[in-house]
Amino acid sequence: MKEKSAQHIIVVGAGAAGLMAARELSPYCKITILEARDQSGGRIRTIYKNGSAMHLEAGAEFVHGELPLTFQLLKEAGLSCSHAKGNIFNVKDGKWEESDEIIEGWEELLDKMKKEKEDISMLSFLNKYYASEKDHTLRHHISRFAEGFDLADINRVSLKALLEEWTNETTNNFRVDKGYMSLIRFLENECIRNGCSIHANTAVKLIEWKEGSVKAYKDQQTVFEADKVIITIPLGLLQSRQASDAISFVPSVDAYLDATQQMGYGSVIKFILEFSEPFWNRYNKDIGFIISDETVPTWWPQGESGAVLAGWLGGPPADELANASKEELLQMALHSLANIFKMKDETVQSLLNTSHVFNWARDEWAGGGYSYVTPSSAQVRQLFNTAPGNAVYFAGEAFYEGPSPGTVEAALVSGKNIAGRILKAK
Repeated sequence: MKEKSAQHIIVVGAGAAGLMAARELSPYCKITILEARDQSGGRIRTIYKNGSAMHLEAGAEFVHGELPLTFQLLKEAGLSCSHAKGNIFNVKDGKWEESDEIIEGWEELLDKMKKEKEDISMLSFLNKYYASEKDHTLRHHISRFAEGFDLADINRVSLKALLEEWTNETTNNFRVDKGYMSLIRFLENECIRNGCSIHANTAVKLIEWKEGSVKAYKDQQTVFEADKVIITIPLGLLQSRQASDAISFVPSVDAYLDATQQMGYGSVIKFILEFSEPFWNRYNKDIGFIISDETVPTWWPQGESGAVLAGWLGGPPADELANASKEELLQMALHSLANIFKMKDETVQSLLNTSHVFNWARDEWAGGGYSYVTPSSAQVRQLFNTAPGNAVYFAGEAFYEGPSPGTVEAALVSGKNIAGRILKAK
């Protein structure tokens, strides 16, 4: 191990960004990681069952293409991943149609998006190109895709960012064979091996800072001191700074926190339903994704048992249901499946063994699913490229700039980049 400097850095948050930053810095600096949850991972949450023979993904699940940093780390960790197989099926009014395109007329849509010189919201774009009555259905599908896949509010999301992401979007998706948490455990073990100190159940309430010195308070009795701090909590928690559990900064960093309001952060409710049999195979044995107009519109098979379905409700529709109870949400999900498969609600219910409902908007330490880009995001990221007093830094998937926003890759890249900035300055 290289000789470490006397510099001590606190990392707030042991998600992908925080662990990546700590891993990169720890050969050179003393690192203390403070995590509010009882375990690392953040919005990565793998549920292991029967020992580790089976796992379910409650949070991040897919590696969207051969993403360079993710694949590099998987190789370093000796972890494998497998293609997410199956075809896309659009279901409307009980009719199933197999499709290579998530949205009908996909290429034509991208061509029209490319014609726009200025960055505008998706809503402005739809009003310009898809305002007529004959475009009503297509406009609806475009909106639902932006909401569901990107968790985006079409009133706010950047057209240029969607174009870059959708142009680079691939059907070549992967799953980490031992679950996404296996990658987190690798990063965590690397940090520990390099001498990092990790404190779980340690929610930071206050950060006092000045150039060359920071204090992070869990409470008046539990204080951690260092030279710098890296904040890697989700964007939604930065935006909700008036909440009782928000981090306070002294002196304030209001210019930064106010600027986060100009960025986008979306909600998601994810359902993991374990059934006694894979009844969907009666309709097709090669289902990759089911996309419908139901309340819970998107579904896919998950898990090694072959009898698990994952459901996905994202964006503003998830916000609208954020305060519903888990039982209410479960019944909506089962009703959606009954309509998709033309079955009775009672029949679907009778086949259900176990249910998991993950309402990420109600998660205390997530406040939602992941970020999306607005026309103002680039300017906000520029602000965050400066660190108050060269003491307070921010990282996370919301601060990533590239073709894979809202992903674990984005978080990893952001964490690595912030570590590089600090080391370069040192």
